[in-house]
Amino acid sequence: QRGNAFLGEGRFFDAVASYRQAVALDPEDAGVRIALGFALREQKAYADAEASLKQALSLDPGGYDAHYMLGGLCEARGDLAAAISHYQSALSLKPDFDFCCRDLCRALFQGGRAQEAKDVASKGLEINPGFADLHFYRGSLYLGDTDLDNAIACFKTALSIQPEYVDAHFSL
Repeated sequence: QRGNAFLGEGRFFDAVASYRQAVALDPEDAGVRIALGFALREQKAYADAEASLKQALSLDPGGYDAHYMLGGLCEARGDLAAAISHYQSALSLKPDFDFCCRDLCRALFQGGRAQEAKDVASKGLEINPGFADLHFYRGSLYLGDTDLDNAIACFKTALSIQPEYVDAHFSL
C-alpha cells in the first residue's frame, strides 16, 4: 500500500523501492509485480518494467492489466505486432476495457489494419459511448477513407464530449 501512496504522489523512485520490498516478501504476488512494472515504466526503465510484467503474467496468465501495459511498452518501441497481440489478449480477458479498445484501435491503424481498427472502435463505443478518444479515432479512420461527413460527425461528437480536445479541433 505504501507503493500505491508513493505512486499517487508521483514519487516513482520510492514506489519502485517499496514494490521491490513487497516482491521480496511475496514473490508469487502478480499484482505487486504489475504495480512494480507500472512504476518502472513511469521511470522509463522499460526493460525492467517489461521483465516485471512478464513475471506477473507467468504467475497469473489471466492478468489483463499486465497484457495491457505490455502492449503499451511494445507500441512505444515500435513493435506493433506484439502490441496488438497483448492488447487483444487484454480484451479477451476483460472485454469491457474501453481504454484497451482505444489503444488497440490506434495500434491497428498504425499497422495499416484500418478495417480491424474500425471494428475495435465500434466495439469500444458500444462499451462507452462517451469516450471522446474513440470518436476521434473513428473520425480519423473515416478521414482515411475520405468519408468526410462521417469524419466530421465523429470529430464534433468528440468535441461535444471533451471541448478542449485539441486534435479533434485540428482535424475539423
